[in-house]
Amino acid sequence: MTHTTGLTIAVEDDGTYTVSEFTGALAELQAAVGGNVEPAPSDELVTIWVNEDGKFLSLPVNRLAMDVWLRWDAFGCMLLGNDWLAGTVVVTGGVDGRGETLDLPDEARRWVLRVAHDAGANVVGHQP
Repeated sequence: MTHTTGLTIAVEDDGTYTVSEFTGALAELQAAVGGNVEPAPSDELVTIWVNEDGKFLSLPVNRLAMDVWLRWDAFGCMLLGNDWLAGTVVVTGGVDGRGETLDLPDEARRWVLRVAHDAGANVVGHQP
């Protein structure tokens, strides 16, 4: 995985959210989600990285990240499979032809930040 730029959506035990910049490689991605990572099924524009054991570890449901995922849930996992996201997630761009993670596109970044602002999240380093 190359260095990528995206956004981290952290959910605290008290249900508050913080959205901040993410720039890092695999080790930083794993640190951000608190363990091994896996992508949630999405379309080709974004990748939503989660802790692969997040549900098993009973990490808190990340409703803000689910609002984000709903837009790019190309396979209907949330609606058809009643799936959810647990713990902190990182949103990056899709992947290129070599499987390398891409930067989060500007349009996706703006949409995630708008959803976060609308939800009252603590958005670090960005204005509405």
